[in-house]
Amino acid sequence: MTVSHNLDIQTLWSEVSKTIQEHIPINSYQTWLSGVYPMKIDDNGKTFVLGVPNELTRSWIQKNYQTVLASEVMKKSPSVRNLKFIISRRTSRKQMQPSQTKSLPLDLKTSDRDTNLNTDLVFEEFIIAPYNRFAYTAAQAIIEKFGTMYNPFYVYGPTGVGKTHLLQAIGNRVHQLNPSIKIFYTTTESFMENYINAIKKDHVKEFRGTYQNYQLFIIDDVHFLQKSESTLIEVFHLFNALVNKNAQIVLSSDQPPSELDKMEDRIRTRLNSGVVIDIEKPKYEDMKIICNEKAKKLGISIASDAVDYIVENIPQNIREINGALKSIHLHTMNTGNMSVDLVDVKKFIKNHVQSKTNISYEKVIETVCDYYAINQDLLSTKLRKKEVVHTRQVIMYIFREQLGLSYSFIGKQFGNRDHTTVMHACEKISDKLQESSLIQKDLETLLRKMGI
Repeated sequence: MTVSHNLDIQTLWSEVSKTIQEHIPINSYQTWLSGVYPMKIDDNGKTFVLGVPNELTRSWIQKNYQTVLASEVMKKSPSVRNLKFIISRRTSRKQMQPSQTKSLPLDLKTSDRDTNLNTDLVFEEFIIAPYNRFAYTAAQAIIEKFGTMYNPFYVYGPTGVGKTHLLQAIGNRVHQLNPSIKIFYTTTESFMENYINAIKKDHVKEFRGTYQNYQLFIIDDVHFLQKSESTLIEVFHLFNALVNKNAQIVLSSDQPPSELDKMEDRIRTRLNSGVVIDIEKPKYEDMKIICNEKAKKLGISIASDAVDYIVENIPQNIREINGALKSIHLHTMNTGNMSVDLVDVKKFIKNHVQSKTNISYEKVIETVCDYYAINQDLLSTKLRKKEVVHTRQVIMYIFREQLGLSYSFIGKQFGNRDHTTVMHACEKISDKLQESSLIQKDLETLLRKMGI
């Protein structure tokens, strides 16, 4: 069919799009070309002008698809001799009508804008070091082979090595390339909570429909799925439904699929069927790179011996390093001096540095429970009272960070909780220490009481 440039430009682009989809994978089309739209025919009918959402999309199309697009356009409209791409974000009428966006019972909207992503966690802010370079490269590669070769994409490693940042960076990049792709990021605990609520409210059908509608589904900490057999089965069917329609699945865990021994073989097989990437614990030199780069981003100049002190005295955990640097930044903002030496750093991060102590774990429990006025017997129960949970998490954090006890040993002291629960507790307190001066003061007081 030949389309004259005097006809509706939408007709020309529609015909070209249909032909292009017959020659390239559907996921490639959705990622790079579905956001393209016709703007005008210019230069006396010789130039077809197309709108693209951003510079990255324009560069990719010009490099990979311009020849085939130009050929198809000229077949449909021989008077057109050139293609021109202009960065222009189109807002559809459908998106402009709030009444057409339905609210689901679980507060899970299918709106493209509801990705649940942290927009600060992007590839540009991800600090690359030898220990994570392969994972970083692999994460970018799945975008090119979206939904096909590397599906599911499974990243595992210890706490604080940047897994969540990497997962969210994938989501943010895909959203940047094509805002029309339906993306959703969730933690496993949030997913489980939504599933349980769906069962209680008899909304399981709506729950499934919502999740199966995503084209990129990102789920963090899948090892926690081992706690619920019914949720595991639901996830298995969800993954099958998503993979069958070439939706991309991205996951993280603290263990490889083969070591998730509480999961059925069929679920481990599904998790292992794509690509599995290991992020190892960063080495000393890795941590120096990360420390220096993060300090630069905060506008802090740290002496080299001070950087050595930070890396040597803080666990090899990016989250802990980040917390220490934030403390330094807070002090520098207060003094107005953004350059710090070893003396400054020792003073500024004293609450972040591990103490070497011989205090017994029984003494830790007694001191923390007295401080928060909590009965020790409640720590091993399943009581979810906020004060009890917080007290238990603080004790677990001190056990791990100050006494160096293993996750499994700590779990046994609190009603035989598994190691993932202890890891989660330590992460919670670590996060709170970065956000709350009250928690920082509590911990400082507790350590002083225990002589640590």
